[in-house]
Amino acid sequence: MLMLANAGLQVKVAYKNFFNGSGFPKYRSKRDNYQTYTSNNQKGSIRQEINQLPKVEKKVGIDLGLKHFIITSNNEKISNHKFLRNTEKKLAKA
Repeated sequence: MLMLANAGLQVKVAYKNFFNGSGFPKYRSKRDNYQTYTSNNQKGSIRQEINQLPKVEKKVGIDLGLKHFIITSNNEKISNHKFLRNTEKKLAKA
């Protein structure tokens, strides 16, 4: 909900600046792909925990696909459950 409140505040500021003579809002260009997210952290309401991953000796490559969700370099295959397609079929029957 905080994201929506911030978006509303940004729209208010843009309208206020426009009608005070600052001109149109400056939109991002296609060349400038800098994406940001701003938030107002009120009394430490946002907390971030950083957990260190354990170090391992061997490396594993991972390939993401459509038929199999994940295929590792060890030839381990994790199937694609296709949740969206299965849910669409159930909704079509309802």
